Amino acid sequence: MPTVSRGRDCECSCIACGQPVIAQKSDVYQWYFHHAVETNGADESILHRVGKRSLIAAAGADAPFAAPVSSSSHSNIDSIGAPHEQAWHVPAIGSPVANAQIEAALSSALRANAVIELTEDHGLIAVEIHVDACQRRNRPR
Repeated sequence: MPTVSRGRDCECSCIACGQPVIAQKSDVYQWYFHHAVETNGADESILHRVGKRSLIAAAGADAPFAAPVSSSSHSNIDSIGAPHEQAWHVPAIGSPVANAQIEAALSSALRANAVIELTEDHGLIAVEIHVDACQRRNRPR
C-alpha cells in the first residue's frame, strides 16, 4: 500500500469483487481500503460473515449465547434547558439459541445483522456484529 496514492487517486479495485476501492492512508490508524460504492454487505469481512454464520449454527446445535451484564446512564439538557437522566441495565444472559435470522429488518429503515431468539424467554435480541480492524500505527508524530 505504500506505493499507491491516497483516496480515489489510487485507482485500485477489490480483489474479491472487482469494484473500485478507496485507499485510506491515515497518519494515526493502520492503512486500509474500503469500497467506493455501497455493496449491500458484499464487502463484509470474513470475520463478520463467520460471526453471522456462527449464530445460525448455534440455533441448529442448541449452542448457548452469552451476553455480559450491561448498564449505563446518559444525561442531556433539552432545548428549553431542562436536564434529563436516563439509565438502563441488562442482566447477563446465558441461554441456548432457539432461532436466528440473518439480515433481519427491524423497520423499513433499520436492519440488524441478526435477530436471535433464545430458548429462555428474553424476547428477540437484535445483534450487530462489529469487526474493528483499525489499529493505531506505532509511528511518532
